[in-house]
Amino acid sequence: MEIWGDGRAMTLEEALAFALEEPTVKPDRKPGGVLSTREAEVLSFVAEGLTDVQIAERLYLSRRTVGHHLSSAYRKLGVKGRSAAVYRAGEMGLL
Repeated sequence: MEIWGDGRAMTLEEALAFALEEPTVKPDRKPGGVLSTREAEVLSFVAEGLTDVQIAERLYLSRRTVGHHLSSAYRKLGVKGRSAAVYRAGEMGLL
C-alpha cells in the first residue's frame, strides 16, 4: 500500500503534525457535522425520549446496532451519556 509506505517514511515530528491536523469531511457526514447521518437520526430519537429498543423498532435495526451508533456518537461528541450527547449535539446545531 502506498499510504502505508508514506506513513513509515515520516519522521516522528511529521507523524505528530499529521495526526493533529483537522480531519476532512467524509461523504457520509453532513457538511460541517461530526456525526454520520444515521448517528444523528438515532440521537434525534433519543432526544424524543425513545429507548434503544424503540429506536431499533422504528429504524428496523437491532438494539445492539442502535447501541453502536450511540457509542460512536458519544465518542465523536466527547460525552459519556445520552443526555450529554443530546445537549452537545443541540449546541452544535446537529439536531
